[in-house]
Amino acid sequence: MNLTVTSILKRVLPLQGFRYQSALWVEDADRGGKGFIEVALAARRGAQACGGSCGRRAPGYDRPEKVRCWQFISLWALQIYLVYAPRRVDCRRYGVRVERLPWATGSCTYARPSAVGAALAVAGGGEAVSGAVARCLWSG
Repeated sequence: MNLTVTSILKRVLPLQGFRYQSALWVEDADRGGKGFIEVALAARRGAQACGGSCGRRAPGYDRPEKVRCWQFISLWALQIYLVYAPRRVDCRRYGVRVERLPWATGSCTYARPSAVGAALAVAGGGEAVSGAVARCLWSG
C-alpha cells in the first residue's frame, strides 16, 4: 500500500461526493518558517451538490473562484488545511445558497469537531489524548 497524506485522509475521513485531489507542502515565512500541509479537495464527477440550508440535492448555480480554507487535525505536529472552492446551488426552498460541506459548519474555519473526533477515534485515543493531539479542549 502506498502511504500518502491523501490516502491517510481517505481512510480517516471519507467524504461522500468529494475527493482528495492533492497534498502540498507549503513553507510559511509568517510562521517562522514552519510549513504546513495544504490538501486540495474537489467534487466528484457526477456528484450532485446538496443545499447548505436544507441538505437536499439541488442543481448547480455556479462555481465561484473564491477558495476557502479549513484547519484540520495536525498530523505529526504538522498543521493540515483543507482547501476547496464551494459550489453554489439553486435550492427550491431557500434559493441560491452555498452547498453543504461534510467537513465544515457555516463560516467556521475549523473542520467539523465530529470529523476530528472520528479521526482520532481511529487512532484509539480517549478524549484527553485526542484533545492533546488535536491541540483543542473537549467540552462535554
